[in-house]
Amino acid sequence: MSITENLAHAFHYSFVETVPYAFFKPNPERDIAVNLVAKEYRCTSCGKITRVPYRNVGVTYYSKGKLAEERRIYDHLGLRFPYMGEIYDGVAFTNEAEGLCQACAQKAILSSMEPAQRAYNLAELLHTEDLVVLAHAKQDAEQALAAYRGLVAEVQEQEKELLAKLPDTFRAFAARPTRAPESMSDKLYHEYTIAFPADDAPNELYYIERDIEKSRVEMFLAQPRIETIEELRAEAGL
Repeated sequence: MSITENLAHAFHYSFVETVPYAFFKPNPERDIAVNLVAKEYRCTSCGKITRVPYRNVGVTYYSKGKLAEERRIYDHLGLRFPYMGEIYDGVAFTNEAEGLCQACAQKAILSSMEPAQRAYNLAELLHTEDLVVLAHAKQDAEQALAAYRGLVAEVQEQEKELLAKLPDTFRAFAARPTRAPESMSDKLYHEYTIAFPADDAPNELYYIERDIEKSRVEMFLAQPRIETIEELRAEAGL
């Protein structure tokens, strides 16, 4: 795995899909079969709704905790949650989520100086630079590396100060790509619980408020990054 691929996986694990992967068969006492057909992201600022169809065939298993969490979202939105009998009968089910679309997030949270949100925003900035430095290297590799290393050092220093003020788990809005696979289990991520957006699903970012673990932020920051011109050229295919 390349340095860049590892960084992308680390960011995804820290901020997008945070439950670990495991292999096991569904347990009827813990897992509920649901005919999951789509997810709807609802922006609480502008009211925009983005519907993401899923390509899952058959059923997707929800943990009871995850389904209860979904019921609370339905209740908050004033939507009718299916009766359990309907779910067992295979009624089409839509996963609902509240957050901020990318345009509203730019106005509301991505320039926030509040410590918890700022800690996430800096991590997202670093994630972006981990990827775009490869494109910049094709114009001027040495200049791209100098700018990238300067940003990495600055972000790591600011993050160190912010994280020292934050508890082990804190809440902030974090981006979720609408095309990202998602686990319907609140503890494990595996083939029975994962939902895959359809190939033609909208490709957008929604910012969802969630619990973020300080240890995962620190893990992401501590990952090996491109340090030499040789590494940059190799990563960029130059």
